Amino acid sequence: MSEPKQNNAAATKPKQDAQKVTEAPELKQEVLDRVALCASVGEEIIPAVEAQKPTQKDSFYALLDGVSEGRVPIVYDGFEPSGRMHIAQGLMKAINVNKMTDAGCKFVFWIADWFALMNDKFGGDLEKIRKCGQYFIEVWKACGMDLSEDKVEFRWASEDIAEQAPEYWSRVLDILRQNTLNRLVRCSQIMGRGESDQLSVAQILYPSMQCSDVFFLKSDICQLGKDQRKVNMLARDYCTTIGRREKPIIVSHHMLLGLKEGQAKMSKSDPMSAIFMDDNAADVTMKIMAGYCPTDDLALNPVFDYIKFIIIPRLGSIAIDGKDFTDAAEVGAAFQAGAISEQAMKQATADALNVILEPIRTHFREDDFARNLAAEVQGFKRDGTAPIPTPPTGPAKTPFLDTVTPSGPATLVSLLKKAVYGKTTEGELVTVVCNDWVQFLEGPIPKKNKKKKPVAPQAEIAQLGLRTEYYRLALDSIDSKSTVVPESVFLSDPEYWHLVIEIARKMTLHDVVAKFMPQHLEFFKPVEDDKPDPMNPYTMRAAHIVAWVLRIADVLYRDTDVCIFGGDKAMVAKEAARLAPLVGRRAPRLMTHPLLGAFASSAGEVPRMKKTPQQAIYLDEVERSLKKRVNQLFCPLGVPEEYAVMGIIEHIIIPLAGSLTVAIRDVGDVTYDTMEAIFNDCRANEGEEPKLHPADLKAAVFRAVNDLAGPVTEKEVKAACKKAF
Repeated sequence: MSEPKQNNAAATKPKQDAQKVTEAPELKQEVLDRVALCASVGEEIIPAVEAQKPTQKDSFYALLDGVSEGRVPIVYDGFEPSGRMHIAQGLMKAINVNKMTDAGCKFVFWIADWFALMNDKFGGDLEKIRKCGQYFIEVWKACGMDLSEDKVEFRWASEDIAEQAPEYWSRVLDILRQNTLNRLVRCSQIMGRGESDQLSVAQILYPSMQCSDVFFLKSDICQLGKDQRKVNMLARDYCTTIGRREKPIIVSHHMLLGLKEGQAKMSKSDPMSAIFMDDNAADVTMKIMAGYCPTDDLALNPVFDYIKFIIIPRLGSIAIDGKDFTDAAEVGAAFQAGAISEQAMKQATADALNVILEPIRTHFREDDFARNLAAEVQGFKRDGTAPIPTPPTGPAKTPFLDTVTPSGPATLVSLLKKAVYGKTTEGELVTVVCNDWVQFLEGPIPKKNKKKKPVAPQAEIAQLGLRTEYYRLALDSIDSKSTVVPESVFLSDPEYWHLVIEIARKMTLHDVVAKFMPQHLEFFKPVEDDKPDPMNPYTMRAAHIVAWVLRIADVLYRDTDVCIFGGDKAMVAKEAARLAPLVGRRAPRLMTHPLLGAFASSAGEVPRMKKTPQQAIYLDEVERSLKKRVNQLFCPLGVPEEYAVMGIIEHIIIPLAGSLTVAIRDVGDVTYDTMEAIFNDCRANEGEEPKLHPADLKAAVFRAVNDLAGPVTEKEVKAACKKAF
């Protein structure tokens, strides 16, 4: 029995969708035929064909009407190279691709090697994943997929992302901040995981990246299985969020049933649930003959599924008990009426599948490259996980590291850093990473630009780059013994994102909330809707979770020896040290410095530095406003333990200036070089006022801070601040 030539007429026979599209007015029959051919691929199409209008730029009609003029619609599908290929991935995909390209589209396959890495395929070994991707392409070639250059293009995610990293990752991060964690968790089924699983952070990155792929590849049509529906809808909804009118059409193909009862789709982990492209003839027959085959509901019959979606589209007909059937509906009717037996239908199905698969088997037997490639990939299945790289030894590339998030102009903390660096680094420069992309994730989202259009992610990040330059100038002006490095310079290096993914794979969502957002842990649970709840991280931006992963990656990527962090960032260094041996990196040590915090102007005031600017002291303030700000600081007479200025004196003025000189009324100038002496003179004996009055102390603090911060008020720094903020 030899395989007849593929019957395209049978494969593309217009059905209900095709009848609906003929109602579109004033369109050439050629365009209607193209639309019908594309529509025949989808079990579900969003928006439905009948709801699409020829005047819409993102309709089937408009997209396919331009084919004759050289405007080719881009159809996107992505696949994870993940071992054996089952028949739906092989033959069914080849049938669907040929339909779309025959309709005039170009099919772009996104070989999602980095996605497979996040999904723990082949133990996260990228080299093995890429080999498997090559094997998939070889199978499709043997299947008869038309791989002409103008029809099908294969693009490797790891290569394309590396070449256009800022464009790609800015979109991914924008998707993370435009959506709640709850929304992205609902998309987790695209990884074959349930929403109740203990999801890793990587499994939240995954749908954000897949959503970004749609725009990165400039896709007009998303042609994936129905199991990918949620993330495809995420892409359409994201268009609404960013004010993009043209949305991708979703063409979701049927998910071929598993061969066992109750299997809604095939499972690679269960060899008996599917026919695989490398199964021999005996295996195919054995599996089909053992397959579930009910008569009462053909929608649950996997044997009928194979006939309807693979055999008749591929061969044009199937012979059962000496009768040729060219329509799956006729086969189903005859089977339910008892005109053909279960045994006969199964045997005919097995025979037909073996006819289709035999040329593919021959290719992998006789072609040296294909045979060796298949053998290599099959060998991977027996291997363990990828070895962890050996952590570096010897001097660290970054002896000392600090970070700053450019959320606003420089405050007294900048002087604090100078004091700490000078005392602890023994002349070594401190690398200060400016977390511009973390700020992008966690900062406010601009609503509109001057033209009343949403601000493009890359434009916003460019603005954040100006903030990095400002911080560099500010720290340089006070000779802070540091060098400022923007986080954005890491992002073009694939090694950085590989590290981000590795860290994300090893941290669960629960880990991140427990360690970095412990006050929210009690309320951390999925919800049915995205109604905001300030205490439940599920209803917050997903970006808040991923931002912590980026902070950890910054430390490990820089090969850091010592992190000079305040207590608020200490957990970043601790987690970096814990994860370092798991990702083959140097474990950093932690050196903490004091936190100045907000400066209250009244007792019991809740620190909200951003909402009440009087609680922060900015280095580039003019002298008059700086004096006013210091004078407002809370200092209750005779109770120095509550003086808001004491932290400034202890951690900035005395370390940098060596002492503080105070002009005390009726006494004159008194120089203090210890905190003990200041505290003693600020205390009041019973019935007496203290020797050192808060007003005199504030005046001295103002003069000292003004002298230390003077360089930051220079023209160049002030101009950079105005430009950045």
